[in-house]
Amino acid sequence: MVEEYLAPSIAYITEWLKLPEALGAVTLLALANGAGDVVTAIVASSEDGGLSYNVGAIYGSGLVQYFIDCSLFVLSW
Repeated sequence: MVEEYLAPSIAYITEWLKLPEALGAVTLLALANGAGDVVTAIVASSEDGGLSYNVGAIYGSGLVQYFIDCSLFVLSW
């Protein structure tokens, strides 16, 4: 599946944007990884109470990631 669909798409977009291949792959895979969160946020916003769910989910996941990254950085230093 990756070789058939994802790899040619990444190659085409990185060539079109004139990005180095490694940077393009990392950037586009990160974008694809966050696409589910964006869709969930859009769908939840249209429901009653969905906005508070969105804010909590987005900030909550961001804070968890921030503290994990900072902790790993401090421990590796």
